[in-house]
Amino acid sequence: MTSITSHDANWSVGVAGPTFLDIVMCGLEHPPCPGEEQWVSDCRVMPGGAANQAVASARLGMPVSLITYLGNDLTGTWVRDMLRNEHVDLTNTATTERQNITVAQMFEGDRAFTSFGNDTVPAPPADMAAPKFLLCSLDFLRDNRRQVQTWREQGTLVITDVGWDSSENWNLEDLEPLSDADIFVPNHIEACNYAHSHNLNDAGETLLHYVDNTVITCGEKGIYIASRTDTSLNGVSLPSLPTEVIDTTGAGDSFSAGLVAGLASGTDVLNALQFGQCVAAWTVNQIGGSGASPTPSDLKTWSQNRADIKQIIDPILANLITQQTRNN
Repeated sequence: MTSITSHDANWSVGVAGPTFLDIVMCGLEHPPCPGEEQWVSDCRVMPGGAANQAVASARLGMPVSLITYLGNDLTGTWVRDMLRNEHVDLTNTATTERQNITVAQMFEGDRAFTSFGNDTVPAPPADMAAPKFLLCSLDFLRDNRRQVQTWREQGTLVITDVGWDSSENWNLEDLEPLSDADIFVPNHIEACNYAHSHNLNDAGETLLHYVDNTVITCGEKGIYIASRTDTSLNGVSLPSLPTEVIDTTGAGDSFSAGLVAGLASGTDVLNALQFGQCVAAWTVNQIGGSGASPTPSDLKTWSQNRADIKQIIDPILANLITQQTRNN
């Protein structure tokens, strides 16, 4: 990847985006029907939305500050308590009247979401120190370009994702703020919709007109990485890691957090991407979003009988522990 280097000094993470109270229900036999009550096999309640990335990063041992609105109601108080218990810094949050809530229902191998609230995000405080890594949405980039540009001048590496375009127009002009990002991480549906093509190579090439590095997540098919150099466009695919898929909620967020942790450990980009895949693979083997984010201990135990991931995980975890010791 171009313009991406490892980091070993200030390795704080800023996460910006809307936060929800997530209620994840797993095991529906069929889509909900009017007037019918279904009992499910499991249910979890946890912070969601941007909190998925914040909690996933914090559980990997990274200092994390969340830029978001939190409700001034009982639900918001509950979300604050859960985030503090996960060691997520809330100094840069702002208060809104009511907390966003999402109900995620799992059936037929996919998810359906019902949400209350809105997706607005507060501007970061003017005196907020530049994080070493910023995980944010395309909308946050668009609305806070000057601040993000200032942070990048101070060394911040920006990793950006994008949500579903409710207009379904998928206008390429909307991607113009990506010039202020280092890595764009859409899923394959989002990438292909923006490129108006079902071909990942075409999608990658289209997106590289806006950002130097694109990582397209493709679920069970792995990831597709497209990078632009001074002379050419390069694309490479990495297969997914074999694992039982129980719940895909938060898989992309865990991947991004793992990518950041890998870069923070000082490893090269390819190993960091593979570490992100390991974190995501562990997550989908559990139920629910941020509550399914692994700790280094979880990953270490999981890798003991998995030679295919042990060689990826062990060196990065060792470096992360060294970083934590150095910064404590």
